[in-house]
Order: sequence, then C-alpha cells, then structure tokens
Amino acid sequence: MLDLSFSPDAMVRAPIGVDLLGFYLLTGKPIIALGRGDDLLADPPEDQLIALERTPDRGDFLATVRSMIPA
Repeated sequence: MLDLSFSPDAMVRAPIGVDLLGFYLLTGKPIIALGRGDDLLADPPEDQLIALERTPDRGDFLATVRSMIPA
C-alpha cells in the first residue's frame, strides 16, 4: 500500500509518492495506492495497481486487500 499524499516539508527529505509508485510498479507486485494513483499514470496496469480514495471505507479497503492476495 502506498499513500500518494505528501506535505511540502516531506518533499525535501524523501521522494514523493508518485516517484515511489513508479519504482514499486517496476517490481511487478500488486499495489494499492491511496489518493490519485490511477490518474497520475498515463496507462496504469489494471492487474497491478488499484487506487482508492485518500480515506477509503474500511470495508472497501479490506475487500481490496483480500482481492489482491493470491488464492
């Protein structure tokens, strides 16, 4: 899971979420992004990236996590 929000102070100390998202996508592993992950990429991989709203409903979040766990 990756939180794509950031504060201006954090930018000085660490890469922003969008940079990390690009690195994580290179791993080929499933990613849940909180925030605007799906509209930050020109062609997001549907089977690897699921973007939820910044503060998702608990049930939606848990269902998403469960859906990404291999059977």
